[in-house]
Amino acid sequence: LSHDERHVPAMVAMAKAYRERAKEQGILVTLAEKAKANPNVARLYGAVDVWDSTPAFAKEARSAGIEKILFHSPGPAELLKAANEAGYLTSVYDNYNDMAVGESVKSDSQREPSEDRAVLLADGSRKKGHFAWENQVQFMERCPALWLDAAKRVIPKAQSEKPYLGRFIDVMTACSPRECFDPKHAVSRSDYRKLACAFLSYVRSQNLIVGGENGIWWCVP
Repeated sequence: LSHDERHVPAMVAMAKAYRERAKEQGILVTLAEKAKANPNVARLYGAVDVWDSTPAFAKEARSAGIEKILFHSPGPAELLKAANEAGYLTSVYDNYNDMAVGESVKSDSQREPSEDRAVLLADGSRKKGHFAWENQVQFMERCPALWLDAAKRVIPKAQSEKPYLGRFIDVMTACSPRECFDPKHAVSRSDYRKLACAFLSYVRSQNLIVGGENGIWWCVP
């Protein structure tokens, strides 16, 4: 089967073929099955994707007849509560792949005390990420072995303050497996996959719907 976005039937056929392959390999988990584990999954069906808004938006949208929204917003808490009560699925952007040192880093999930927690490359240098021009911060790539520690530090506290029903995890599911050569937290490519799965399982264990960038087959279940 070949992919051509102009031919929807071919795309559907590809999806069905992959579904059968996933079933054979024992990795198929349907939305219906996921909804049994977390009923909030049903809020995704047919939802429009909205990023950020005002506290009044959720009520206005519901009054206008919009029944399903995947609502990404940092808050405030009253906005999230109103969106939850309207039947929407609230979520927030989060990122554990990127890290930086210093108080100028706004995100709790990306702030680290030392660059020693970044991936160490084979040449002995720390792996750099993007450079944030707005606050002149050089981001690094956090070692996958340290993702889960950061999540356990951040997510329970965030949930106690704001009633999110989901969490969008950036970067992690858009990258090929990589290595870290730091003996304090060495990671192989195989480890990367296991660590990513463990991380996403932890987020789900917090009764959250998990989303991610792009998506990789081994992270889907």
